[in-house]
Parts: sequence; C-alpha cells; structure tokens
Amino acid sequence: MLLDGDAPEALQAPRAAMEMRACVGADAARRAAQRASGVLKTQIQARAEQFAAVEDVEARNAHYEVLWDLIVEGSDNVAYRLALTTLVERQHVASVKADAVQTELCDVDAVRGLARAIAEGDAGAARDRATELLERSIPNG
Repeated sequence: MLLDGDAPEALQAPRAAMEMRACVGADAARRAAQRASGVLKTQIQARAEQFAAVEDVEARNAHYEVLWDLIVEGSDNVAYRLALTTLVERQHVASVKADAVQTELCDVDAVRGLARAIAEGDAGAARDRATELLERSIPNG
C-alpha cells in the first residue's frame, strides 16, 4: 500500500521517504569516503564537475542521480542500494525529480564539497555535507 502511493496522508509518506533518503545518503557518503577505491573517488569528483558544468536543471539532475549512484556504489552496502533504488523507482512516494530536489541542484559548491570530502577520505565531512544537502529537500523539513 505504501509503495503504491496509497498511504494515508496522516502518515506523511513523502516526508518520511525523503528523510530516509537523507539518512541513507549521508551514511553512504561517509562509507564511500572510507571504502571507495581511488578510481571510484576520481569518478565521483569528475561527475560532480560534469554536474556543475551544465545549466539545464533536468540535465543537471541526470548527472546528480549518477553521482549518487557512484556514492552508493562506493559505500559498498547493498542494503543502501536497495533502499535508494526503491525510493527512486517509486517516485509517487517521494519524488527525486528536478523540481523536488531543486535546492540541491542549485548549490554547485555544496555538491563539489561533498565530492571533494569523499575523494579526500574525510568521512565526517562527507556525512555532514551530504546531510546538509539532502535535508534541503525534505517537505516541511
């Protein structure tokens, strides 16, 4: 019922899903800083630069989604992959379309800072930067 978008409004399912996205994303960033290979960390930084280079919000969001896929891959945690895949595929529970995450997409410096923290292996900074970035999109957050 929840995954089909039939949750009672009182449950605040969109808010809950975006809160879970923020928690999982922040820890995935922390773990990617600890676990990702040098090659993957370089790919994360390169994707952040590609993200920053485009102006169109839909194109930027496509790069952002790939960036987060790389971060989750770097976390080396299959449960995080499953959780975030469910959120992305079930967008009627919580949308990660450009309009829903626009405040994240507009802050190029924050995204670059997140990628840099991961590449430098700074787990605490990666977690903190991801938390600050992802919590922007929590409805009524």
